[in-house]
Amino acid sequence: MTDFFVTLSGECSPWPSKADLVRHLRAGGLRVSEDEYSVRVEGETRFIFRYCCGDCGDASMVEADAGSAEPLLREAKSVSSVLALAGIRHQFDVYDSNHDFIAYLHHDWPSEREA
Repeated sequence: MTDFFVTLSGECSPWPSKADLVRHLRAGGLRVSEDEYSVRVEGETRFIFRYCCGDCGDASMVEADAGSAEPLLREAKSVSSVLALAGIRHQFDVYDSNHDFIAYLHHDWPSEREA
């Protein structure tokens, strides 16, 4: 028996500061927590904006996962809507544990899928 899960990976360009990201997410009605290197959207999934620095260079990323597609897509759509309203350029790719494409969410980010 194989465990099923759904993952999201994404990015913002340019990356907002942590303070700006937290402000926008909270203004959009989302609950967030932060530590030195990340901002987490509190909810049904593990939705994290990771801020890497130092030796990592500009390797910041967005990642999320859940046991099923429904909660992850619901949260990803909420986060994407908040980012879009704030004018933050971003893209999220969602795949299942079989590497099957589930969704592409974005704001002002062209995709080969849409060409």
